[in-house]
Formats: sequence, structure tokens, C-alpha cells
Amino acid sequence: MKLFGIESDGGLTPYPPSAFDEGEAIIEDWLESNPRAILEDDPLLLIGRQVRTDRGKRIDLLGVDRAGSVVVVELKRGRTPRDVVAQALEYAAFAARLDVDDLEKLLRSYENDESLGLADRHGEHFGIRESVAFNKDQRIVIVGQPVAPEVRQVASFLSSKGIGVACVEFNLFEERGGGGRLLSMEVVAGDETTKPGPVVSDSRPVLTEAGFLERCDQEREKRHDTARSGSHGSRRVSRTLRRAGEIVLCSSVRRVPAAADALDQLDPRRFYDARRH
Repeated sequence: MKLFGIESDGGLTPYPPSAFDEGEAIIEDWLESNPRAILEDDPLLLIGRQVRTDRGKRIDLLGVDRAGSVVVVELKRGRTPRDVVAQALEYAAFAARLDVDDLEKLLRSYENDESLGLADRHGEHFGIRESVAFNKDQRIVIVGQPVAPEVRQVASFLSSKGIGVACVEFNLFEERGGGGRLLSMEVVAGDETTKPGPVVSDSRPVLTEAGFLERCDQEREKRHDTARSGSHGSRRVSRTLRRAGEIVLCSSVRRVPAAADALDQLDPRRFYDARRH
């Protein structure tokens, strides 16, 4: 994403990108102070930061949206790996087991106020009077710089199946004159309007009678070579018929006198005809 300043003459001057050398904690600080920036036109009531799960993991930010759904916010500095989706799903599975009392305890601990009630704080934050059912659903927000295309694709797929996953990409720009930095945030998951690239598959090998019989002859020669070089004791001989690298028939028999000769009496054309029909 590019950011431009509009000059007095109508010209556009691009803002240069700014390097991001800070850790994930500074992103948490920014979003914690500005929860309305996490999702466009969808403010959140934050109820926890670095929330510990029953697996010993930590959820970066935990919030509740206007409808009462619990929102897991996972932040990643730098390119987002694919396993961030699995991690966020694990956190959402944990959040799904939280009841209203659990959410209220988190809110009280987060705001350091034991007198707070979740319903009252929710209504005050969103300016609504009607009651909502808390944690009937869960949502995931993945914030990264940038959000990898494969992460966007998985998030869009999960959303299409009813699992709310959004990806938010942020970028930093230098303010002209060196006075500070600008932050842009854009919801990028679900914006894939084009079809996937060409779908390609290897062709199935073509089975021909000549090729099939040639492979059978090669296997027969291998058996004879093994019989001539090996002992006459009891051992196993594999009988394998193949076509273009694909196993057609494979069996194993106990090597006894005249067993190899008996195998040679099998007509491979019978197996070829069976495969064709």
C-alpha cells in the first residue's frame, strides 16, 4: 500500500516507507490505545492483554465486539508464517470455553477495577442499552506486516465456511520533514476477487499392451537372474507387474522347486485385459 500527500497544486507526493525496528510489544501498545483501528468500522472493547491460556500460551489482545462475540487479536512483526493461523485457531478454541464470569474476571483484571460488570461496561462502550449474549461466537484478527498471501487465502477460506478470520496489514511511512511517522492499516483478507491460477495435474500414464508386456518380460528376467545366483533353499520371491511406474499386481510366494517355472506359465495378457476393462 502506498500513501500520498496532496500538494497545493493538486500533485501527489508519496510518503517514503519507514523501517519498523520495534518489537511486537509496541504494536500492542498502539492497538491497545486505539482499538477502533483494529477493524474498520468495527470497534472492540478490549478485556485482556497477554491473556494466558490453559496451554501456557499468551493471547496478544482479547476483546468483545458490539454483538458480544469474543475477538482474538494475534500480532506478528514481519512476514506472517502459515502456522499463525493454526495458533490463532488454538486461541479461539480456548476463548470459546470462557463463560460470562470468566470474561468479566478478565475485564476486571485488565482494567484493575473489581466493581466492573461486563454487561454495563459493554453497553457504555458501544452506547447501547439492549443486552447481548456474550461469547456465542468467536472471531480472529491477524495483524502483520505484511500478511503473507497464503495466510490471506486460508483466512478467506475459513471465513467462507463461517469461521470469522480477518487479516489486517499495517505499514509505516515517514512524515515529510522528518516530524514523525504515519501508520496505515488495511483489512486484506477476503479481497481475492480473481480465480486461482492455472490448475495443473500430471497426466495418468498411458497403458499399452506392448509396454505392459515389456515390463513383464523384465520382471521375469529378474526372477531368473535371482534364481540362478541364489541358493535353492527356502526364500521369498516377489512377483510384480507394473505399467509406467505404477504397481498393477504384486504378490509374494514361498520359493520352492519349480515355483519360478510355475510363475512363468502365467499369461500377463490376462492381467492387461483385466486392467483395461
